[in-house]
Amino acid sequence: MLLSPKDQISKILYNKIIEVNLKTQDTNRIVKSPVKITNKEKHIIQLLKQGKSSKEISEITNTSANTINNQKSHLIEKFSCANTNELLLKLISMGYLEI
Repeated sequence: MLLSPKDQISKILYNKIIEVNLKTQDTNRIVKSPVKITNKEKHIIQLLKQGKSSKEISEITNTSANTINNQKSHLIEKFSCANTNELLLKLISMGYLEI
């Protein structure tokens, strides 16, 4: 099937955009240093993965619910996420957390 010149240009442009995007993603992976997670953060992340609430986590870790909420907020900010669910998905995609 022959493409019109306009369609050919569109296809070339689309492919170049994809190529640049992939190179940018690779560059970002190389340039950015991995985010460090403390042991306490790892423990909280594991409990979040299990679906535990801040109150449940606070009881397990013998800390206040406010402290857990602060630590969750810090993790969300650290990984540039909007909420806990996005944080968990991002941690899985980055290899910090297994399903």
